[in-house]
Amino acid sequence: MKSPHSETPRDFADRLAVVMRSDQQAIAGLRSVVEESAFAPPGRGVPSVGELRAVRRAIARTVDRRDRLRAVFLPASLLARFRWDPDA
Repeated sequence: MKSPHSETPRDFADRLAVVMRSDQQAIAGLRSVVEESAFAPPGRGVPSVGELRAVRRAIARTVDRRDRLRAVFLPASLLARFRWDPDA
């Protein structure tokens, strides 16, 4: 899920929450840490590994197993190199 440059962490979290209804707590926790890191004094608001893993697991649960495997073994960024470009 890509976000526009003008989108705030809160807006992104709200948009993500629509897709991931069952994991509102993980999204809210990560959003809070990201907002804190943007507006708090340096050194505060660093997300923990556990928070990042919780959100990553929540995102993974929104797609089926085939799509998760394809994302791991054939990511879109890798496949983009091999797409035919008629202007090249």
